[in-house]
Formats: sequence, C-alpha cells, structure tokens
Amino acid sequence: MHLRYIAATAAVAFTAAGIVAPVATPAASAAPAAATTVKADRRVPTGALISGTPLSRQATKPGSGRSAGYECTMGLPARKGNQHYLIVSGHCGEYGETLYTAWNNGRRTSIGKITGVSSKYDIAAVRTTRAIAASVWSSRGGSSSVKRLTGVADAVAGSKVCQHGYRSGTVCGITVQPITRKQIDAGLVFGKASAGTVGSRPGDSGGLVVDSRGRAIGIVAESTEDGQWIGWVPAKLALRTWGMSAL
Repeated sequence: MHLRYIAATAAVAFTAAGIVAPVATPAASAAPAAATTVKADRRVPTGALISGTPLSRQATKPGSGRSAGYECTMGLPARKGNQHYLIVSGHCGEYGETLYTAWNNGRRTSIGKITGVSSKYDIAAVRTTRAIAASVWSSRGGSSSVKRLTGVADAVAGSKVCQHGYRSGTVCGITVQPITRKQIDAGLVFGKASAGTVGSRPGDSGGLVVDSRGRAIGIVAESTEDGQWIGWVPAKLALRTWGMSAL
C-alpha cells in the first residue's frame, strides 16, 4: 500500500520500508475553497478551542496582508497537570512554531506554540494559550454541530469509525483494517472508506478519528492518493509519548 501525508502543503510519500519520494499536494492558498461547505461558526471559534477546526502555520500570506491558507486540522485535546495541549500531526509544523486558527476581526487567532515533536511518530504537541473543549466538530450534509468526546480508546479491527477533518468534514463508515505488530511499532493504524467515498483530503492531517461511542482513537496522518485509505497515530500512544491525559 502506497500512502502519502495529507497536510495541504508539500508532502512525502512512503512505503512500509520508509520514505521514498515527495508528493505534490494542493498549495496552501487553495485550501480555503473547501471551507465553503462548512458553517462560518466552525471557522470562527469565540470560546474554547474545538477539535476539527482548521489550523495554519501562518497568520497571513507572506507579502499579501491576506490570511494564509489552512494546512491542517485541530486534533486531540489533552492535558498535563494544569496545562492544556493539542496533539496534531508532526508534519503540521516545526518545533517552536506558532499555530493559528480561524479569523478574529479579520485576523488569525494564535492557539499556541509547538513544544514537542516526536522523533518516532508523526505527532506534535501544541501548548495552547486558550482553553480547549473535549469536543469535536461534526459536519455532514452542509451543517455543523459540536459533539462531546467521551474519552480515548484503541482501534478495533473490523469496526466502523469516523474521520473529522476540516477539508472533508465528517466521514463515517471507515473500516478499521487488521492491526499488526509492525504497524503498532510504527505508530500507525489504517482504515478504508467505503467504495466511492473519499475518506480524507489534503488539510485533514491532525484531525481526529472517533469510534461509534464518541471516543478518540487516532490522529489523522496519511492517506492514499484517492483518499480511500487513511492512516492515523493511535490516540493512546500519542498521549503516552508526552505523559499526557485526555481531557
């Protein structure tokens, strides 16, 4: 199976043996186009941060004064002591970078800096400057609502799960594939969308994969070119990496 990263920027393709080649994905400036299918309230958070909201590495497009395109999706809400964090895909930013979301009076809102990047798994931890809700945007059929997260869990092979990315909205009916020891060691679990369904698109990286009981099971990292197969880093593994707990 040949997979690629799905941040809406330059990406990397790989096989199980390792990274093999760069893959072109849509430029960041093209990312907002899909946002027209999502209600404005999803893109303009005024209270606590909510998973599924779009993320950007830039407040404005260099030299333009205009908002930069979104590249990733807000991921797993977590805490360590009294500090809140968001765990997102590692390729959504670099250590020390500030991440932004939505618009606030025409400007991006900073959510915090990346304070941890795993050397083994495709995850990064963002120390947030705002409160986080243990919730995720659910967007289907042109409408959006906020769903409460009920915890974290391991993926179960054969079960059906939903992917919550800002580009794709909520995509359900994704079947968890057999889970091997090699995949667990690599920090990846795979799912396959139903025939004719696009399970993920560039920009969904960092978004949550949630089971039928509302539990977060993973953080989106990869997809095939047609978007039918997706890969995610297990949520429990991501939390253990930095000694965090779920909100």
